[in-house]
Amino acid sequence: MGKKSRKATRQKEISAPRVAAASPCFTASESRPPSTECWICLDGDPDDEGKSIVRDCSCRGDDAGFAHLSCLVSYADRKTRDLIESGKGDLLEPWVECPHCRQNYQRQVALDMANSLLSFIDENCPGSEVLKLGGFSMIINTIDSMDYENINSELREEGKRAASQMISAIQESVMSGEDIDNHLMFAYGALAEFSETDKTRDGYEMALHYYEKVRDWNKSVGDEMCAKGVEAAMDRVKSKRDGRKETPFIDGNLKESIRANYERCVREKGENSAATLQAGINLAQALQKSGIHGLECERLTNKLAIISRRVLGPGHDMTLQIENGLNFCRKRRVGMMTDDGVKQYQALRFDEEERKYVVNGPISDPRKSDEEEIMTVAINDIILVPGSPVHLPWAQKCSTPEWESWRYEILRQQNWSLQGAL
Repeated sequence: MGKKSRKATRQKEISAPRVAAASPCFTASESRPPSTECWICLDGDPDDEGKSIVRDCSCRGDDAGFAHLSCLVSYADRKTRDLIESGKGDLLEPWVECPHCRQNYQRQVALDMANSLLSFIDENCPGSEVLKLGGFSMIINTIDSMDYENINSELREEGKRAASQMISAIQESVMSGEDIDNHLMFAYGALAEFSETDKTRDGYEMALHYYEKVRDWNKSVGDEMCAKGVEAAMDRVKSKRDGRKETPFIDGNLKESIRANYERCVREKGENSAATLQAGINLAQALQKSGIHGLECERLTNKLAIISRRVLGPGHDMTLQIENGLNFCRKRRVGMMTDDGVKQYQALRFDEEERKYVVNGPISDPRKSDEEEIMTVAINDIILVPGSPVHLPWAQKCSTPEWESWRYEILRQQNWSLQGAL
């Protein structure tokens, strides 16, 4: 969700900031030097509640960006008061963005700041309904970025609550317009995703209910591409509900819609924008799941990795996610039929003179290097792993159920999630 200008009625009295109850907080991947101090209070000891200083943005170095959560909340509180006083600026920014690196907070720091923002709104400007929607969006986006499906079921429930509260706030208000409709569809989509990851029949039915609302709205405003994307999600949910294999491949039209969104982000926000990087990740995943664009996927992923390391830092969630996808590309896996069924091999190079591939394997998990061997094989003896950046001049088609099943399982297991990156 892009930044929007938000106004709030100035209150005669503004209470002291209240820090939301915080869970144990993640910090940046590097260890904190012993002499590090909070950049706000200049104290390196725990705060009055016994909480240590943290850093989870894109600041780097031995001292930049470290702060107590309570100090960050107090700082955001003061900045928001100033913005309310002046009537100018984005009231969400002090709660979302580190003032030093100008990048968003992430993980638990972002979640705690979002909850503290909602407390601030309730106590100081309860009439600012649009600002409250921004707070709910912060919670949903943060939980989504924390790979909630694999980390913590409580995070999914918190995401559901935030989305439900967002819907109630819109329905109980007099707010209207395209922007409000977008907020409502965002909340419905979040509820659908969170419900889907319950992995129960009731959860799947609930997900379909909310996805249907989003699809119908997109159709009503003439956005057929987005409607098709939602329909693809609905097909995935129905497959899970009915116990059928869901196709891991992506529709060509949907891929091109994702590509168009990435190109639009590059034009409007620039390549260094976090929003553009996320759109690039979505495109790289689509290229991988198309099954035949592995080389383009690797080139794009390598470009995203270079930008993300420089702009966001090597320990940032988005950088780790991109690196995880790049690691898959670098494996250059192909399949070969053996006496024990289909096995994975690593493509080393293509022998132009003999028109054969040099491969190494079979690759097992965990890997057993002493059982692997390098061999030269005919092109017709191997099959491309979907999304692998290997060029097969005469790529073999899946001609047997065994090949089909193997390709399906390999692509289904391909995962850009942070769970695989951390």
